Amino acid sequence: MISLDFSGLHEPKCKGVDSPGKESSDFELWSPHDDGRHGSNNKCFLGQQVTYIRRKQDTECFNGEDFERTTMRVSCLCTDADYECDVNYVKNLGGGCDPLPEVKDSEGFGATGMDKEMDCAAEGFYYISQGYRKIPGDRCYGGVQKDPHRKPCNGIALITSVVSFKTIVLGAIVVACAYYGWPIIEAILLMLPIPDPKF
Repeated sequence: MISLDFSGLHEPKCKGVDSPGKESSDFELWSPHDDGRHGSNNKCFLGQQVTYIRRKQDTECFNGEDFERTTMRVSCLCTDADYECDVNYVKNLGGGCDPLPEVKDSEGFGATGMDKEMDCAAEGFYYISQGYRKIPGDRCYGGVQKDPHRKPCNGIALITSVVSFKTIVLGAIVVACAYYGWPIIEAILLMLPIPDPKF
């Protein structure tokens, strides 16, 4: 039986995964970011600073089968870079968001009449847009807040949202069953045998 050892032909196994960034380590810390070109800070991207441990680019070694990549995530404060123009808004030359002329209304270019009615009927409140929305997948917190403002509906809309047509119909059926069904329930109770007090 003949065995051949090819380990000398392969690159050495990487070392120093527990101390990335040091001179003796084959690994470094790396965070994807946009260098602050879009207003983000502290190497944040989509509202969080993600740091990966990766092999140094000029190092010739292999990770091995038991290598597990470590990822560290830290949430960032919201900045202008975490928002984009909302629906029916367009970016102006100054970088802000302006409403399209055809969707302006007297309540701050927020929800259209149909959206407001639907939101009031479903939830009892509606939203007025500031022209911005958070980029999908962004996980920032606090800081700059450009989310839509939540507004309560008027009293009639609130009552309508709580007491819907379906609720009124179900309530009427329950009351009718209780009112007209009670004599039947009473007759059934009178027909039942009286239990012996000894038992």
